[in-house]
Amino acid sequence: MSIGASQSSGALAEQMGHAVRITVPMLREMELEEAATVFGPPTEPVEAALVLVEGAFQAGLLLALPEEDGRALRAALGVAEDDELGLEKPLGNVLTSFVEAIGMFLMSDLKPELARYLRDMAGSLVPSLMGELEYEVEYLWMVEVDFVTDHTSVLGRLFFLADADFYRLIDEMAG
Repeated sequence: MSIGASQSSGALAEQMGHAVRITVPMLREMELEEAATVFGPPTEPVEAALVLVEGAFQAGLLLALPEEDGRALRAALGVAEDDELGLEKPLGNVLTSFVEAIGMFLMSDLKPELARYLRDMAGSLVPSLMGELEYEVEYLWMVEVDFVTDHTSVLGRLFFLADADFYRLIDEMAG
């Protein structure tokens, strides 16, 4: 995941026009219900981008930011507060970088769809993603990624929900 995070900070830095550092991401496995609480109350407003992935396995990746971090990222990118889709491309580029890194690590050709922007309550994000998937998921992985510039720190949470083929592939690689 650190390779994906590094590539993601590069994608964000390119759009911001200056260096973006990244903290070493923390990976957590959690049950679906727990995902609604990582931002605080389930009614906490969040901004997010969603990418669905196909290839050797199917997955959904959701990168979500608390509302205040979304505002900070908008300001750093020069995106107007009322621009509903202003974060779709930057967050989508970050997600695509993660997908590319996962594909390289697993030696798999993964095909991400175009990112879609979402603004919702924290408690609704993962259920919304579940509605997009064509497979059952019992738990998910969450990666906390802190993108830091000289002026801004933005904490993102990347939720990764994969089908059973992904876990079979991981088991095969583990040997």
